[in-house]
Amino acid sequence: SIAIQLSLADEWGRTCLHLAACSPAEDNITVEMIQFLLQNDAPLLCRDIYGRTPLHIAAAFGKASAIPYLS
Repeated sequence: SIAIQLSLADEWGRTCLHLAACSPAEDNITVEMIQFLLQNDAPLLCRDIYGRTPLHIAAAFGKASAIPYLS
């Protein structure tokens, strides 16, 4: 098995959860990715270098179905 630190961020402060929240995948796949990450302790309230949380990202990308999981 492979261990992944879900709290790691890229140079813009984006975590896996930020990236899932703006995924170009269909909404049901986006929600599944977010649920998986949250079930595996991805940090919900992390902020990127602009102060945006995954909730902000999902709203900006029109991922309405993901918002209940990120709020």
